[in-house]
Amino acid sequence: MVSAGNGAAVRSAVLGALFPDPIERREFVRLGTRVTHRDPRAFLGALAVAEMAALALSTPSGQKPALEEVCSRLRLLISNDPEWQALVDRMEEGWRNGLSVAEFAASLGLEREVSGYVFHSVPVALFGWYAHNGDVGATLNAVIPCGGDADSIGAIAGALAGASAGADAIPADYLEHLLEYPYNEGFLRRLATQLTRFSLGVPAATVPAAYWAIPLRNLLFNSVVLVHLTGRALLWLARKFS
Repeated sequence: MVSAGNGAAVRSAVLGALFPDPIERREFVRLGTRVTHRDPRAFLGALAVAEMAALALSTPSGQKPALEEVCSRLRLLISNDPEWQALVDRMEEGWRNGLSVAEFAASLGLEREVSGYVFHSVPVALFGWYAHNGDVGATLNAVIPCGGDADSIGAIAGALAGASAGADAIPADYLEHLLEYPYNEGFLRRLATQLTRFSLGVPAATVPAAYWAIPLRNLLFNSVVLVHLTGRALLWLARKFS
């Protein structure tokens, strides 16, 4: 699909964690993007997220990557595309001036909401990650209220915040309300362990889970969505013809 959406960017932080070699990392981001998004901008946004995840993981724990290093990587490792370069300039200016995430979004003309267009959502997510580096809760609380494609922006910024701060920095109440069976906290920690082994070149194992339950979970979720949409449609019809 020729799309400049942010779907590939949402799932690319893990590639930044898995592949320490930048050439290999770039190739896997390219392959992962082409599965669903053929627009070159989708690849650039996904690559930016992967590169920042790799930078976060290579930065000593408790330290914030240097602003010059962040901006240099975003400029030199991603693309010389004029639109992208202008966005990096805006991010750097916003970081240096201490803008809030909402103020930065407004500077891009996104004061009402941030769309799923990759050159909207990725810069806002990156801005929130670096502005609140090391604080998972503050990062999410800053980017999600920007509205629009809030779940995708939160996923990108949250993944980068986790890469910077580590799993133990995730607020406990976030984990307590994780309802995504069979992908619960225990499964995710076991998966992270095996992915870490893979990234270090150590043989990794498949993580067992009740995969048979996924179709049932999806059926239940889709039923809830259909009921909700039906209710909204009936309400709209009632208002229209009343």
